[in-house]
Amino acid sequence: DLADEIEDVDLEEDTAWEEDEGVEEGMEAHDDSEVTFSKHTASVFCVSLDPKTNTLVVTGGEDDKAFVWRVSDGELLFECTGHKDSVTCVGFSYDSTFVATGDMGG
Repeated sequence: DLADEIEDVDLEEDTAWEEDEGVEEGMEAHDDSEVTFSKHTASVFCVSLDPKTNTLVVTGGEDDKAFVWRVSDGELLFECTGHKDSVTCVGFSYDSTFVATGDMGG
């Protein structure tokens, strides 16, 4: 039984890394991204890479939109319209033929 094996528990305050730690004042954070996709106008909530070729990505976000774009250069290939709330689920079919998206409205 695991409870019998536990000898001590440390309940000190959480000292997790904070957002502003790690970068000294006046220093810029290093960005090593090769491609940036900036079509979303609010937070991105979900991302899926196509399983067949790994060359396409679908993203969904708080701006009530989903986008299909090419990984290599960030080119927008398709904008999924019609969502009435934040897009929280995106995915490709097993053969990358179809894309499914879902929003918080159901």
